[in-house]
Amino acid sequence: MTALRCAVAAMAMIFLGGAVGEAAEAPATLVRKTVETFDEVAWPPEVWSRAAGATRLSAEVAPDAGGKCLEVEVRFAGKGFEWFAAMPAEPLVIPGDAKAVTMRFRAEDKRYPVILNFRDGWGRTQAGPKKLEWAPPPDAGGKWATATFRVPEDWVRPLTLASIATHNWSAQADARTVRFWIDHLEVETDLRDADPETGLLRTWKPDPQPADPAKAVKQCPKAPLLAVEFSTGQVSNVFSREPPAVALRLRNWKPGTLTGTVTLRVADGDDKPIDRQERPVSVESAVQINLPLKAERFGLYRLQADLALSDGAKRVEKMTFARLPPGRDLSEAEKQASPYGVNVNGGGDRPPVVPFRKAGRVAPAGQGRGQEVRRLALVSRHHAALRPGGRQGASVPDEEHPRAAGQGRQGRRTAGPGPGVDARDRGHRPGVSRDHALGA
Repeated sequence: MTALRCAVAAMAMIFLGGAVGEAAEAPATLVRKTVETFDEVAWPPEVWSRAAGATRLSAEVAPDAGGKCLEVEVRFAGKGFEWFAAMPAEPLVIPGDAKAVTMRFRAEDKRYPVILNFRDGWGRTQAGPKKLEWAPPPDAGGKWATATFRVPEDWVRPLTLASIATHNWSAQADARTVRFWIDHLEVETDLRDADPETGLLRTWKPDPQPADPAKAVKQCPKAPLLAVEFSTGQVSNVFSREPPAVALRLRNWKPGTLTGTVTLRVADGDDKPIDRQERPVSVESAVQINLPLKAERFGLYRLQADLALSDGAKRVEKMTFARLPPGRDLSEAEKQASPYGVNVNGGGDRPPVVPFRKAGRVAPAGQGRGQEVRRLALVSRHHAALRPGGRQGASVPDEEHPRAAGQGRQGRRTAGPGPGVDARDRGHRPGVSRDHALGA
């Protein structure tokens, strides 16, 4: 009898041990990450927004929070239905099986809902008659509130956080400026079916009956478990009034915290070493590390950044940047009298005029005012500074033009930088705190 009891007890221990082991293993694939703190970068406005508005970073955070938050200001005209949305500067895809999204927010007027829009794994923002969105009820007194959204099981994964929006459906005749605040977006997701190397969802299948086969998503959306980005935050990596710096952004979906080091090497245009620095790195969810670059003289520089993390991941980034002397601020009359303009050949709609402006080529803010648009002769002292050993007034070939320092895209023909170009230029991600305006 004693032997039978021992056998039964042993079997029970084996069974319970296995069950406990399975229960302990399941949570290891369930992670909770803060995907956005809004401490560094404001989400820019969606260019298709019908209402005018702006986004900026604000210190009006929740009483128990620090850092900054996203402030959204929308100006409704009161002439019918309008909407406004702000979207991540880069796609924010949630790897694995998204379970929940938590958001802190504050709204001044409940007639204007705060909406978090999603895109599913088939690229849809609407499935049948149902929009893929969540609009939590705001605090009645206009105070900060925290709300959690449980993602429906029938939504196709992986999900993307597409935008944060509002509209005036309940107050279409009211001309009103509305503000709301967003902070600390948190996501809970199960990585059990996410490929550990690529982050791709192994259970994903294409839409068997797409509404438009030509536009149907053919491959699973990319959702890497580790994202690494180096960015100067300056168009074409050209610095003038700003001190040279590079931002390292890390997003970690893997369980736990990753640690490591980043090493920066700066050389001049002749590849002569100028500076070397090494910094520790730690990332649990997402982090931005701003790294100053030593560039005391005006000219062209080369940067190599080496990142090594505790999970074995390594990244090497090489880029060229330039430091130019600040140009003199010109009056509108001086701009009109200037013989220079900017002629950018290409089919894009956002010409890289900012580097030209920093290099001293400033034209009127509009077109059609009798300003003769000429192709630039790059013969200013600013461009000569880009050329190692270049003398004032020396001609600088196109390959040493400021846009060669980065990946600035070509755009339409323009006589000048025009209002709002900086805010709408989506050809780069800002590396520092930045405000954005649309329809101002």
